[in-house]
Amino acid sequence: MNQRKHKLATWLGALAFAAALTAQAASDKDFVKDAAKANQFAIQAGQLAEKQGNSEMVKNLGKQISADRKQANQQLEKVAAQKNFKTPTEPANKRDLEKLQGLHGAEFDKEYVDLMVKDQYKDVRKYWKQAQKSTDPAVKKYADGHVAMLQKDLQMSQQAQTALKNGTAAGGGAAGGEQKSDSK
Repeated sequence: MNQRKHKLATWLGALAFAAALTAQAASDKDFVKDAAKANQFAIQAGQLAEKQGNSEMVKNLGKQISADRKQANQQLEKVAAQKNFKTPTEPANKRDLEKLQGLHGAEFDKEYVDLMVKDQYKDVRKYWKQAQKSTDPAVKKYADGHVAMLQKDLQMSQQAQTALKNGTAAGGGAAGGEQKSDSK
C-alpha cells in the first residue's frame, strides 16, 4: 500500500510539474502573441500619424514609434520562430485604428497622442512584468531588451501630449517640431 501511495504521489507531482511548465509556456506564448499585435497597432497608428498628423511633432512621433516597433517586431518574430510560436499579423485595438482613420487635423493629433501615451504605458508594464517572470531565456531577453525603447516612446508621447495641451509644439526630442495652425 505504501508503495502505491508513493507511486501515486510521484505521478501527481510529475503531473503538477508538467502543468506548471505548460502554464509558463502558455504565458510566454500569450506574451509573444500580444506583443506582436501591440507592435502592429503601434506601426499602423504611427503610419497614420505620418500621413494625417496636423503637426510636425505628431508626424515625427508617429515615424519614431513606427520605426521602433518595426524593429521590435522583427526581433520578436525571430524569438517566435525559435519557439515555434505563430505571430499574428492583425493589430490590437482595431477600433482605435478605425477611429484614427476618420480623424484629421488637431483632433487627430490629440487622439493619436492620447492613445500612444495609454498604449506605451500599458506596454512598458507588460514588457517589464514579462522580463521579471518569464523562465524562457529568449522571451525574457526580448522583453527586457525593449523596456527602455518603450519608456523612451512613452516619454516622447507624454511630451507631445503636454505640448498639445499647452498649445505649443515644444515636445522636444524626436517628437519636437513646429505645429501647423488650424486657421479657418
